[in-house]
Amino acid sequence: SSDLDKVLAPHGCKMYGPLAVMLQLFASPARLLEIPPQAFRPQPKCSVSALRFNPSATPAGRDTPLSPEQRTQLLALVKITFEQRRKMLRQSLKKYLPNAATLPPDELLALRPEQLEPIQFVELAEMLFGDDARGGGEAGLAASHASASWAPTKSGWLLKDKGARELETQGLERPGEVL
Repeated sequence: SSDLDKVLAPHGCKMYGPLAVMLQLFASPARLLEIPPQAFRPQPKCSVSALRFNPSATPAGRDTPLSPEQRTQLLALVKITFEQRRKMLRQSLKKYLPNAATLPPDELLALRPEQLEPIQFVELAEMLFGDDARGGGEAGLAASHASASWAPTKSGWLLKDKGARELETQGLERPGEVL
């Protein structure tokens, strides 16, 4: 499997994940051309594809852009659901349902993340956190993933400091504590 498959994978496919969801929503990826291995000397053991991305703050299928806060909570929601990709949304979102702005329908909660089209994640985020441009759901999402060494950022999760990074590479969160 290649990174290209992860970018262009349709929903319902094994390769479909957070990368595909976010790029399909905010970059409209398209394959431009394939370059066969025979076009290179020496000939590689792989083929090359050229992709085009059209970045936008407006999700594909929508007319209005999402605020940075809404994109942050959307990314966190996508990551949380795909962390348990074989679980139904009802289970992976159990912590967030009691405080949902609008309770998602049972038919939606009975699905697994790979069954949702990218735009359905935007709709789900609006149901859970409301459609206020200020966002607001990231605090609950960050609290559910609290860690001594990791911190949420607008692009994902990063190690907080060099000491934590060294411990993490050794498989330890704190000296003497195994993850």
